[in-house]
Amino acid sequence: MNKDITIHLIPNAHLDPVWLWDWREGFTEMITTTRVVLDLMDEFPELTFVRGEAFLYRHIEQNDPSAFRRLQARVAEGRWDVVGGTMLQGDMNMPATETFVRHMLFAQRYFHERFGLKARAGWSADCFGHSAALPDLLEAGGLEYYAYTRPGSVPEHNTFWWEGPAGGRLLVHRPLVGWYGMERHELSGRLDGLLEKAGRLTTRTMACFMGLGDHGGHPSRRMLAEAGEWRKAHPGVIVRFSTLTRFFDELRAEIAGRADAAMPVFKGELNFAPRGIYSAAARFKFAYRRAEALVRRAERVAAVTDAAGTLPAGPSQARALDLREAWEAILFNTFHDILPGAAIERAYDEQFDWLAIAPHAARMAEQRAVRDFAATLDTRVRPAAPDMPAGLPMFLFNPHPWPYRGTVEMEACLDYRPIWKYQDCPDRLPVTVLDPQAGALPLQKIANENLFVQNLNLRNRVLVPVELPAMGWKVVEFAYDETAREAPVPDPVQAGELSISGGEWDVKAVPGGAGVQITSAGRPLLDEPGLTALTVEDPWGTWGDFAESPSSTSLTQVRHAWRVTGVEAGERGPLRATLNVRMEAGRSRMDLAVAVASGRSALDVSVRVFWDERSARLKLALPGRFTRAEYDVMGGSIRRGPLGEVPGGRWVRLEGEGCSLGFASDALYNFNLTDAGVFQATVARATRYSADLPAKAEEHQWRAVPDLGELKFRFLLTRDLPALERLAAELEQPPLVMHVNPAAGPGARAGGMMTLEPDTVRLLAIKPAEDRQGWILRLQSASDRVVEPRVSWLGQPLALAPVLPHALATFRIMRKTPGGWQAIPVDICENTCQSARTDNIEGRLP
Repeated sequence: MNKDITIHLIPNAHLDPVWLWDWREGFTEMITTTRVVLDLMDEFPELTFVRGEAFLYRHIEQNDPSAFRRLQARVAEGRWDVVGGTMLQGDMNMPATETFVRHMLFAQRYFHERFGLKARAGWSADCFGHSAALPDLLEAGGLEYYAYTRPGSVPEHNTFWWEGPAGGRLLVHRPLVGWYGMERHELSGRLDGLLEKAGRLTTRTMACFMGLGDHGGHPSRRMLAEAGEWRKAHPGVIVRFSTLTRFFDELRAEIAGRADAAMPVFKGELNFAPRGIYSAAARFKFAYRRAEALVRRAERVAAVTDAAGTLPAGPSQARALDLREAWEAILFNTFHDILPGAAIERAYDEQFDWLAIAPHAARMAEQRAVRDFAATLDTRVRPAAPDMPAGLPMFLFNPHPWPYRGTVEMEACLDYRPIWKYQDCPDRLPVTVLDPQAGALPLQKIANENLFVQNLNLRNRVLVPVELPAMGWKVVEFAYDETAREAPVPDPVQAGELSISGGEWDVKAVPGGAGVQITSAGRPLLDEPGLTALTVEDPWGTWGDFAESPSSTSLTQVRHAWRVTGVEAGERGPLRATLNVRMEAGRSRMDLAVAVASGRSALDVSVRVFWDERSARLKLALPGRFTRAEYDVMGGSIRRGPLGEVPGGRWVRLEGEGCSLGFASDALYNFNLTDAGVFQATVARATRYSADLPAKAEEHQWRAVPDLGELKFRFLLTRDLPALERLAAELEQPPLVMHVNPAAGPGARAGGMMTLEPDTVRLLAIKPAEDRQGWILRLQSASDRVVEPRVSWLGQPLALAPVLPHALATFRIMRKTPGGWQAIPVDICENTCQSARTDNIEGRLP
């Protein structure tokens, strides 16, 4: 009965480069594991091996060239299987879509350059759940198959077709018996278990993952010997050493060749694995999110200003950006034991250092790009009056492909010395901000970033309303000007003693109250008690509960209900009014600066938390009658009802009977829509580092608790659901404001570089091509229908191929000869698509 069964032995060595150890130890072990496996391959000619993660391959190449050459030879003969298609096994829920695309772009190009192939089988041995859009992303990166282990029961089938919202389809397998590794004595039992399950399967092609794991490892000699003994004892079963790709190839061939072997099709997310990781190590998550956003903005700014610098007849060769190291800092820190929060404290100390490369490099790239581009513009200011300081040119840039209409803040020294005329009355200093098109702008003086000699005007900070072109710039003049006259604000906002109001918004809070009362267009935005916070019991370890017990999946047992202990109006209009609200509970406090801005459809909140609890978590609570939510996730969005603690991204769209609300943040990933209709957003947990078991607050008193101390983040609320995605993008990537030098360049003081329509098409990236031949434009459809993107690029329309529902679309933008631009469809790895047409744009450049 077992004659037609084939068991593929798949030796592997899962290696966490960072977990209960630091990256140096992890990378060192990678070399040791590789050497041992190569020696075993010499000794056992049948032995095969699978390995993913381009970061680790590159480390071997750079630090043990001899082992790398041996490895290349084993790849060439088909015994070493290059899998994964990513730089390492990252988290599959929290990174931005473009971040995951970069994993595949960098890794697949590396694999092709070093081995002459690209990975075809995805391999996530140990990550904690998977976004529903992952099949679309992996297929776009050239993968056909996917193997994973978590969660262990979603879906109910172990082998299935997984289909994404864009129609991407992967053949997927989850181990039938055991996990990705095994104990030294376990192989025979695994094979017995597979044989026992074979009778209940429609397919006869099976996989047995073998090897020691987590800290490297490999199949041991005992395992190899037991494999031979088991094979001799079961002559009717074909047992052979294989690879992940070979297993899937044979499985797919069997499915195609047998009518009774059809596989079920699964659509949706492969979630949820232990849920504590969506908010563990919040301080690191916040830093990661800021770094990710800064690098993406800097890349856009640098790429489009570089392309604009080729006008009117320059080459199509993009200037190299110094952002590769920044991107790699982001990619490494997506690792499934780093970003999710599962590593030890010492490792996080070092990963903060590594991650910090990214935001610094981003700011350097922005500064260089703006400096060079501004030198081509007219950034002159008016001649100074006698014995008066000249104004300062300020460069504003909108990194989004739609016009920006809102406020920006700018601060500067308006003279080289204090302006003594206004000593002790600095608010009377006459200042102006001159727009090249609108003239003097309305402005509001706001608090400086320092408390140094506040009776003098060493620094001056203002808030001004601006209109910036799509993906465009504007140069304004910020000046001390005795002739300045106050420009009126059409719809001023105002502040009372315990309240602020303006436009559709009214906000108030009272000491002793349970929350912040918010009214939108005369209706309460939230049910009682309004915007509030809760401390809930969370005894679970770092990961949460691996068993997914009901008490762990939705944490709502309240330890402390927070109360308002202080209220004070801050800014008082006319452009923006803020209400400072302090809430406290237990040993913790939270300061919220709630802001209403003239003409703005969103309420903005800046939060500063001092967190001091143990075995608990802090949640924002937005009570309503919400019954369903749409969450931004990696690769798109997903709709869910009340499912307990779930992962999400930059925005959440909430709806219910007679109510709707948009929420966006620049930091949070963990949400819970309760059965009672309350939307909760976890800010931080108070667990222990790398702890797998529950613990009471009084236990492990001398062990460190992550995230104690101060945390900062921002969020917004809006009823304007169609605008939510744009508001979220602007929250995370606000307009760039930078001082530049005055110069008499030929370029205009304002202009746009790119527009994108319709709004159901998202801009993921504008970047230099990896080979520097042109620029890469990456889009994604958010529509359920085929959409035809309309792009204007440096004043020229680009004809782009239609984009399928929810699909990615990548184009190489190059200059034509003698003029115009062309958009050439390419894949994620920036190779021209074989079946794609080239869309040429005729015409001369302006």
